Amino acid sequence: MIKMDKKKTELDFIHRFIPSKLEESGASTATRRRNTEVRMFTTFLLLHGTGGDEQDLIPLAYELDKRAAILSPRGKVLENGVTPRFFRRLAEGVFDLEDLKFRTNELADFVIDASKTYNFDSQHIIAVGYSNGANIYCFVQKFFLLLFCFVLWFHLFQRHCQILLSDFVYRLFVT
Repeated sequence: MIKMDKKKTELDFIHRFIPSKLEESGASTATRRRNTEVRMFTTFLLLHGTGGDEQDLIPLAYELDKRAAILSPRGKVLENGVTPRFFRRLAEGVFDLEDLKFRTNELADFVIDASKTYNFDSQHIIAVGYSNGANIYCFVQKFFLLLFCFVLWFHLFQRHCQILLSDFVYRLFVT
């Protein structure tokens, strides 16, 4: 059985972290020690869409790689008092850009702090974002230059991210 920790304390986001199967498997002690010390296992960063939560994309992560660690935060903004999101919007398709800037910093800090808390390498993250989660990650990627292994965006609102995406794709394939 996989141990799932739900935390809110020191990392300031309600989230799920599921350790890499490399850490829990019957792999040799030397292999586990080597992978843990260098923190070289893949970690999925799962960012749900509006109305979702930290559990929504976990089945998708398992389909992509059953051995990877999973970090899945819940958006802190409640739309209409009940619907979790990663940042506010003023209307359908209209982002609150000031809040987006604040929440982008907040999410980037969370990922960096979580990498230290859970001992994973932020350079070996595969970010998976759906809708609101994809949109905020687009901004995290651009403004914090966190060059993760790979990014999967689903249902991204392109009007706000079009320039950011073209720059990101350029850096991804040129570097």
